[in-house]
Amino acid sequence: MSQEAVGEVAGVSRNWVQALERGDKVCTYAVLEKLWQTLEPEKPISGWLMAWMERHVTSSAVLDDVSTALALSDLDKSSKMLGHQHFRNSQVTPLTLRSFPYDFEPLTIVVGDRREIPPLTPGDLLAGSSSAEDLRYLMLLGLNDKSTIVRTDKQFVDTMNPETDIKEAFGSSNLLIVGSPFVSYLSRAMQGFTLFKWQPMSLMRIWYNSLSQIRSLNGSELRVFSALDESPSISVSALRKLGEPAVTDQRINDIRGLATSLRQGHREPLKELYRPTGAVDPLGQIVYPASRGVQRSSAIISLCRNPFSDSDRYVAITVAGVHLPGTVSALKAMATEDFFDDHPYGGVLDVYHPKGVEGAFWNWQTRPYTEEDIVKTIGEVSSANITESSFVDWSEQEIADALFTYRNFLHSGASKAT
Repeated sequence: MSQEAVGEVAGVSRNWVQALERGDKVCTYAVLEKLWQTLEPEKPISGWLMAWMERHVTSSAVLDDVSTALALSDLDKSSKMLGHQHFRNSQVTPLTLRSFPYDFEPLTIVVGDRREIPPLTPGDLLAGSSSAEDLRYLMLLGLNDKSTIVRTDKQFVDTMNPETDIKEAFGSSNLLIVGSPFVSYLSRAMQGFTLFKWQPMSLMRIWYNSLSQIRSLNGSELRVFSALDESPSISVSALRKLGEPAVTDQRINDIRGLATSLRQGHREPLKELYRPTGAVDPLGQIVYPASRGVQRSSAIISLCRNPFSDSDRYVAITVAGVHLPGTVSALKAMATEDFFDDHPYGGVLDVYHPKGVEGAFWNWQTRPYTEEDIVKTIGEVSSANITESSFVDWSEQEIADALFTYRNFLHSGASKAT
């Protein structure tokens, strides 16, 4: 709409409209309402009101600098409570965690599930049972209940049509993945895409690359796999005595081969292989211990693209401790004001939990950084020898993917800011 047309609607001159656009004028509420009804009646007027009040504050000749800053801070908090951001564009990829949760709609929260023994589906294999306690502080995050849903991670494994089912379940929104790789399949799967990762990455990568074989297990085959997990050397005749006559010898050998490939020479039950042993901070070139005794452990919050989506609009946030206190604390930390100011893509947390979840406290282990720091660090590693860095367990494809992702975030952010 031209300036003349806007002026005609508002009952003001073209010059007045030009002055309004430059910020030299502040309209009355009556004019504001006319402009809203003409230009964006399909959107809530509250966003216009917030911008209007901000203009009043910044143009006031009465308020001093301190009062202006306080007023703007209060307006920003009010705007966030209403679910608006003055320069928000829901079609633009959320670029950093600074705008969480307001620019992360729609949002799908993915949590672990109960694992049945004996297993009923592939989603009962190779992971520990999760707890609803992981979500204890979820309501502190200020999520929009109209655009937020919760899904179980079993849907990621219990599908015979992953190309379509996974995109439908996890690829049509932003993701908030909660839980350790030990209890969450999605958290484990994201280790190939997140910036801050858990060790042992190599074992998690083997699991991820074996998913098609794991998903193919059904009925008696699931019980055969469980028996081979408990006793790797169990014979075919012994399996028959356990009451599994429906599985052929060839299929038993195939399942044994799968279990052996996943095990990689380890002796413990297979699900134990996915307990985190270290938190990898590529920015600081450090691998932090997963645990330091029973009262202190690491946790990770990491933002990356949503690898299950065909759209670059959606991203994924992984929130995971080594165990329950770390996960719960990391999720609670996300509700802290300005928590991500110096950690726009997340990082590694040091969590103290001498009394369990209650009374836990935390601080960043990852040093403060900017978006440019991340791109520079990955770029330097992608063209250098990685054998002596914390990127040593990353594949070349993971490094290339990370460089593309965070360059895209950075360049989109520059475009958005202008």
